[in-house]
Amino acid sequence: MPARSIKYPLSIIIAVLLIITLLATVWVNATAGIVVTLIFLLFVLSAISYTIIQKNRNACQQGDISRSTSIKNTCLEISAVLFAMILAGLVGHFISAIVTGGINSTPAKLITGIAFGLLAGWSVGLFVKHASGRFVRTPSGR
Repeated sequence: MPARSIKYPLSIIIAVLLIITLLATVWVNATAGIVVTLIFLLFVLSAISYTIIQKNRNACQQGDISRSTSIKNTCLEISAVLFAMILAGLVGHFISAIVTGGINSTPAKLITGIAFGLLAGWSVGLFVKHASGRFVRTPSGR
């Protein structure tokens, strides 16, 4: 049975390589890691902002929402994403510090901290998405 080749989009490959580079940089030099982390977060925020702007622009051009609603939705969605990123980082750091406080093994502490930090960040993201959905008017039928 021949092996199937799985083709990934270039954007996924670039994102994975950026994350690996980020982790390697943090491992080698913590100060440079902070700078690279901030650049990576700004890159993610700008990509998400572009997607939000395009989504609302298309809805406005199709006549699903008015121009003022499109501008309001864009501002609220970008603000919600920024708030979610900041809150997820703070809550994830706080919870992972509490959970890993009693662990002495470095690899176990690292894996546990990452797992609980991701879980906390994911939970905050879902909460903010649900809460911000009440303020953003979406086109009918979607």
